[in-house]
Amino acid sequence: MGKGLKLGMVTLAALLVSAGCSGNVAKPEETNGNTKITVLSWKFDPESDSWKSIVSAFNKKYPNITVNAVNAPTSEIDQKITSMAAGKQPLDVLFTDSTRNLSFSSKGLLEDLGPYLEKSDINLERDYYVKSLSDHKYQGKLHGLPILNMTYFIYYNKDLFDAAKLPYPTNDWTIDQFKETAIKLTDAKKNQFGYNLRPWVGTHFLAWSYAMGGQYFSEDGKQALVTSPGSVKAMQFLKDMVYTDKTAPAPTAQSASQAGGVAFESGNLAMNWSGSWDIAGTEKTPSKWAFKWGVAMPPKGENGSYPIIISNAWGMYSKSKNKDAAWDFIHWWMSDDGQKVLAENGEFPSKKDIAQKYAFTHLDAETRDTVFKTAELGVSRPTQYPAMPRSETTFGAKMEEVLASKNSDVPKIMAKANEELNELIKEVEAGK
Repeated sequence: MGKGLKLGMVTLAALLVSAGCSGNVAKPEETNGNTKITVLSWKFDPESDSWKSIVSAFNKKYPNITVNAVNAPTSEIDQKITSMAAGKQPLDVLFTDSTRNLSFSSKGLLEDLGPYLEKSDINLERDYYVKSLSDHKYQGKLHGLPILNMTYFIYYNKDLFDAAKLPYPTNDWTIDQFKETAIKLTDAKKNQFGYNLRPWVGTHFLAWSYAMGGQYFSEDGKQALVTSPGSVKAMQFLKDMVYTDKTAPAPTAQSASQAGGVAFESGNLAMNWSGSWDIAGTEKTPSKWAFKWGVAMPPKGENGSYPIIISNAWGMYSKSKNKDAAWDFIHWWMSDDGQKVLAENGEFPSKKDIAQKYAFTHLDAETRDTVFKTAELGVSRPTQYPAMPRSETTFGAKMEEVLASKNSDVPKIMAKANEELNELIKEVEAGK
C-alpha cells in the first residue's frame, strides 16, 4: 500500500466519520416499493450481457430488490468510495480481494459477516473451496464471502510435447523432472522456450519457494524469512532457468512477449505458469489457443507441491442502510443459483458441487479434475498479515533485480530484501 493510498484512506475514513456524525449518510432507498442497493466493483460491467443475466437471475429470487451497479477500475476503487462518501451517495456492497479487504477492513468500512453466516444455511468448511479464506479476514473477523476462486498452476502445450516425443506432465512430477523437461523443450533456433517466468511474488515465487521448503513470513507475521534456505534456493532456481539452462526468456523478452513470440498463445512456449482465469476463451470455436493443451499441478520439491489459490468476495459496507437486502445479495451469490450463473459465465465458483458440475465443462475429465485439485490442495498467500500487500511491491523489486542480470548475487539481494521487508513490517505495525 503506497503513501498515496494511505492518505486517500485517511481522507476516506474522515469523510465517513463526518457523514456518520452529521446524519447525512444515505437513508434506505426505495424504488416503486422495492429496496434499492448499490454495489461497487471493478469486475462487473453494468452494461454487459453477463451482468444483466446475473441480475435477472437474482431478481427471480428477490424481485423486491433493485440492484444499482457501479463500476470502477481496481486502481480507482478507493477513490470511488471517497467520492461516493463525499457526495453522500448510497453504498451497500463492495467487491473485494485480499488487498481491498485489508484496506477497507482496517478503516472500518466492511461489516463483520460472522453473525450473518451463523444464522444462514452456508457451511463454508464443508461445501466450499475455502483455502483462501484468509484473503477476506481481518483481526479474526470475516468481512467477505468468496464467490469465486482463481488457482495457479502449469499449463503445457501438448503439440510441443508430442513433437519432442515426451510424456505429458503428471500431477506427481518433481522439480527435477520439470527442469529436465524444460531443457528438452527449449530450442533457441526456433525461439522456443521450455517455461515462462512470471514476475509475481504471491502467485508464482511462493509456489516454488514453498515447494523447496522456503518461508516468507514468520508464523506471527512479525519477521521476514526470505533468507531461509528454501527461499534463496527457489530464487536461484528461477534465475538459473534464464541464464544457466536458458529455458525461460530473459525479462526483457518477457516484457515484449507478444512481439517476441514467447507468449503461450504463440505456440512457442512449452509450459506456462498461469491462473485458472486463463481458461476463458478456450471454450470458443476457434479456441484462443490453436494447439492441444493440458494442465498439471506444480512440480513437487522436497516440501511438496504448492498450487496457489486466491479469491474474490462480496463484502457488506458497514455504513449501509440496507443491510438485510445487502446480505440477501451476498447470500444469493453463495447459493446454488448464484454459483451456477458464475460457472455459466466462465468463472470458477467457490461451491464445490456446483463448480464440479457446471464449470469448465468443455474440458476433458483429466484437465477438469486437475483444476479442481488445485483448489482442493491449494495454499493461500500469507494475506492474514497486514504487511503482505506492500511486501509484494518491495520483494517484487528485488526479484526483478535478481532476474535482470546473469551476474546478480542472489544471497546478497535476498538478504537486502529481508532487511527491507522487516523495516516494512515495523512501518505497518506503527501505522505508517
